Amino acid sequence: MVKPTLFVLAAGLGNKYGGMRQQESIGPNGETILDYTVFDACRAGFGKIIFVIYSAFEKEFKEFVLSKYEGRIAVEYLIQDKNNADPGNKIKAPYPWSSICALWAGKDLLQTPFGIVNAEDFYGKESFEILAEAVKNVSPSNYFNVAFELCKTLSETSPLTRGICVMDDENNLSSIVDHLEVEMTGGNVVYKNRDNKRTEIDGQSIASINMWAVHPDIFNYAEKFVDKIHQQSLLNEKVCYTITEMVNVLLTQEKVKVKVLITPSEWLGLASADDRVPLVLKINEYIKAQRYPKSL
Repeated sequence: MVKPTLFVLAAGLGNKYGGMRQQESIGPNGETILDYTVFDACRAGFGKIIFVIYSAFEKEFKEFVLSKYEGRIAVEYLIQDKNNADPGNKIKAPYPWSSICALWAGKDLLQTPFGIVNAEDFYGKESFEILAEAVKNVSPSNYFNVAFELCKTLSETSPLTRGICVMDDENNLSSIVDHLEVEMTGGNVVYKNRDNKRTEIDGQSIASINMWAVHPDIFNYAEKFVDKIHQQSLLNEKVCYTITEMVNVLLTQEKVKVKVLITPSEWLGLASADDRVPLVLKINEYIKAQRYPKSL
């Protein structure tokens, strides 16, 4: 059986972090979150990784990132830019617009079911094992989301956006909605609702962090959202849509079914520069527990 492909959204600029989070050292030998992602993907059984990046970082990516993985796993990269997302130059709003455009950039390279992850998120060994198995069971109308308990996805220093999942008794996804500025405050998990009020939410809620197993037919749906971005930009309306928002629409329209697979892993990440120290300490814990080798 052909090993599955992992599509890594690596075009984020890390505005809160103040730099390229993909190149920040967190391991004892200079390893980055992306290094741990590739390591986990390889041992989970992925056979190829495709990175989507911005053209401004192409030189650095080839020199500092891509060269490290050659010989370990098949790797490719593609450029997400305004030209491949908006060839007619119709959108007047500032670029970039959404993770839908990042997904859309991969339409010509992904012809079989594949996994999707963010480059800046540390998902953990078990999460990638679950994802690799899920990709084998994807069909045009059946997708999967590898999700976390919300309390395991919070930053100690910064509020975050989390896709909160509503499921039936068999973990079939009914709806998924991005909740903004989720954080722990006074022992409670809260987020900012549509009225800009801080609202409490159950820490045991199930949260998505953009870890999907999908079919290439998703590009047919993504194309419609890219068209929607074009149309709404002409009216100066909202031109930013996430993969979460698209999937929620597909669920409402009964275009796809999504099974939620809950990982036991704990999310780690660099939402801000202040997250680096606790992240480094957690990686050292994992190494001592032999979950990861000292050198990748």
